[in-house]
Amino acid sequence: MLTTTIRTVQPPKGLDVPGLTTHDLTFEGFRNEINPFLIVSLFDMTGPVFPPHPHGGFSVATYIFPESEIGFWNQDTIGSSNAIAPGSIHWTVAGHGLMHEETVERSGKHAHGFQIWIDHATKDRHIKPEGLHLASDAGPVVREEGVTKRVLVGASGKVASPLAIPTPVRILDIEMEAGATLSEALMPG
Repeated sequence: MLTTTIRTVQPPKGLDVPGLTTHDLTFEGFRNEINPFLIVSLFDMTGPVFPPHPHGGFSVATYIFPESEIGFWNQDTIGSSNAIAPGSIHWTVAGHGLMHEETVERSGKHAHGFQIWIDHATKDRHIKPEGLHLASDAGPVVREEGVTKRVLVGASGKVASPLAIPTPVRILDIEMEAGATLSEALMPG
């Protein structure tokens, strides 16, 4: 088995405003290590922060950790309107453009998770926008000795997420017991 660590980093603090704190890895600082991800933002949100705003040419994935106190409410100009409950992921394919907003379910409670911006290939930058949602109890779960993997996007071994996304990436939520080991095949690059 080959094990390689490229580098270990503490994500730098991003936004720190009333209602939102983030730690962000950005394409600018980590181009070779995170491509096609543009931003990987670990957030803790307790209040509404952003009014409706535009996106285009990429996707935005919002994953609320299962242990989060609350989730988000998502709505956009293509008709998506749904709760992103703890353990759920919502994938906004912005394509040729849309407006969206995500707000916490209740101000003062903590919504904790990742928001990830994913680049589209040039040929997919102007595709039709759509909202894709995977509820916390709808995604495949793989249990191995001391390891639980939730396959949110992409595939792990022979188990694949039902989300059909324009950029081939893999997002797994992995929980490991002390002393457990994990083997996961990575795509080249």
